[in-house]
Amino acid sequence: SKIKKFTFSQNVNMFTDSIFVKTKDLKYESDLNLATFGRATNAWKDENMLSSESGWYDRGRELFFFTDMVHVMSEEQEGWCDSLYFYRNTSDVEMLGNAQVTDTTRNVFALAGRIEYLDTLSKVTLTRDPAVITETEDQQGIKDTVYLGADRLVYYTVRMCDVDSMAVVNAKGRLE
Repeated sequence: SKIKKFTFSQNVNMFTDSIFVKTKDLKYESDLNLATFGRATNAWKDENMLSSESGWYDRGRELFFFTDMVHVMSEEQEGWCDSLYFYRNTSDVEMLGNAQVTDTTRNVFALAGRIEYLDTLSKVTLTRDPAVITETEDQQGIKDTVYLGADRLVYYTVRMCDVDSMAVVNAKGRLE
């Protein structure tokens, strides 16, 4: 088409091969492979849902950007932030500005100015005044809350076989 800019309004649906976006307004610039959306934007991928007031999708870079009252939710996690980048090829996420995440499976609440999640490593990095709050309960039902704060907090899982054997022995001793 000679037309390079398409404008859609009201009940707009956009699909990629794995993500569905529903919005009130969408502009698509075919020469830039760029879709810009706004007002009541909702996006779904598998069981994950996101809502925001505006954003864009760069097809060339497979990059989504959502901004203005971003709310993301999965079965076990829920998050809020000012802006969110989603890298479609890697499923990595970067949350910016007043970012908060609640993980109900681990009873953890985290907040920071920037939260980065690398899906391939299952690694979360919190920067810009990060804090983590976790609640535990012992066998007698007594609850304890731990508060952590630092310049930078990093959470990741390491397979037991990759941990130095002396570190495992020492950890078991501390646990006992």
